[in-house]
Amino acid sequence: MSSKPTSSATTEVWVNTKVCVKFPFEPYECQRIFMKNVVDVLDRKLDAALESPTGTGKTLSLLCSTLAWVQKQKEIKPLDFSTWQSSGAGGAEKTEEKLKNSFIPTIFYASRTHSQLEQVVHELNRTEYKWVKTTILGSREHFCINQKVKKIKESNRQSHVCRGLVSKRACHYYNKFDAMTTDKMNEVLDKGDAMDIEDFVKLGTQNSLCPYFMSRQRSETAELILLPYNYIIDPKMRRRYKLDLKNSIVIFDEAHNLESICESNASAELSSTNIALCIEELKKVLALLVDEEETARAEADMDTEAFGNQKIDLTKKLIENLRTEDLMAVLEKAFLLEEELDKLYESNLLKVSPFHHWMEKPVTEKFFWKLSQSQDSMEIQLNDW
Repeated sequence: MSSKPTSSATTEVWVNTKVCVKFPFEPYECQRIFMKNVVDVLDRKLDAALESPTGTGKTLSLLCSTLAWVQKQKEIKPLDFSTWQSSGAGGAEKTEEKLKNSFIPTIFYASRTHSQLEQVVHELNRTEYKWVKTTILGSREHFCINQKVKKIKESNRQSHVCRGLVSKRACHYYNKFDAMTTDKMNEVLDKGDAMDIEDFVKLGTQNSLCPYFMSRQRSETAELILLPYNYIIDPKMRRRYKLDLKNSIVIFDEAHNLESICESNASAELSSTNIALCIEELKKVLALLVDEEETARAEADMDTEAFGNQKIDLTKKLIENLRTEDLMAVLEKAFLLEEELDKLYESNLLKVSPFHHWMEKPVTEKFFWKLSQSQDSMEIQLNDW
């Protein structure tokens, strides 16, 4: 591997005969080896677990070598617009920018926290690759500048209020963002270095543009996307943010945390108290349903058209969506679940394997979908198990 300094103090490091990495200073030997391994893995399209001693600039080495490899792909895979046009894809359907991204892999750089991702942005801005189109993804809690949403503490409620304001066109930050063309948006975002969340928020505030939706739209054409682990691990998050990992480069920084993150993401917490409360709610719904059935029968015996028919119709709709047998089946399973939990606590077990043979998911899903349609105030989300 040879290297030579450039006039801007950046060092060009040839990790093989094809890829030249522009490093912000003369790299240490361990950094050279690390970058060579990264490029070799990318060339061979392999998965790899790479490590380097603490304090040896892993993030910088990883960024520079990966971005250098992608830059080389741009040079050896020029766009064939004639082939694209002959395939029938119209200009109105795909922009040149999206076409380019379909040929060149997107880099997904994941870390555990947003503060770690901000450090990645800082490192990126030390290099000549800071011009690479980059975005960072996060929740409304981190991005939103609308005071009606910011004052809400719970993230779920923030999302709900935001969606309501957007759907009613009542957020002027979103409205201005939505009215802006992609070219104009890129003009605003490409004026300086790569941006972290704080930069997005500052830019959005100065221009009265929604930082949350700016960062999300930017991800559609970005070459480098910075995001927390769970945005990749959780399929719901991938769908929500339209993250297509196919033919992409996925990097997990500080990957020793990954096992615990996956474990946490796939885990659920249950307590006997919660199950007991659930049972009490089920009993209330059962009593309500029995009462409605009795009322329906009584009304059916009455020959009062003006009063009886309307109530009978409403009751029929309720009973149509919620059967007593369904409710009793789920109630029985809730009792069994409570019993199993008590046994587990008594024996100090950590695994809940006995649930599977009697907790039949289709029954609970069917019942709770019906319950949510007829009695919103008593909706219980057992179906997520």
